[in-house]
Amino acid sequence: MSSPNEYLASETLPVVGIGGSAGSLQSLKSFLANLPVDTGAAYVIVTHYPKDERSLLPEILGPQTALPVQMAEEGE
Repeated sequence: MSSPNEYLASETLPVVGIGGSAGSLQSLKSFLANLPVDTGAAYVIVTHYPKDERSLLPEILGPQTALPVQMAEEGE
């Protein structure tokens, strides 16, 4: 199995950006629950939450899909 970096070096990976308000959680959960795992795309989900609070979005959305879910870090 190739590492993500090896994949990115050899393939073009479409990136789909999805934005939502703090009230979009149920819609995001439904979207991920119905998303096929073989789309060939990466999904970046951005929601509004208070700056001084840690987001629990990966923990909440992760169980909804077989795709890997993680918090984006600066420089990724």
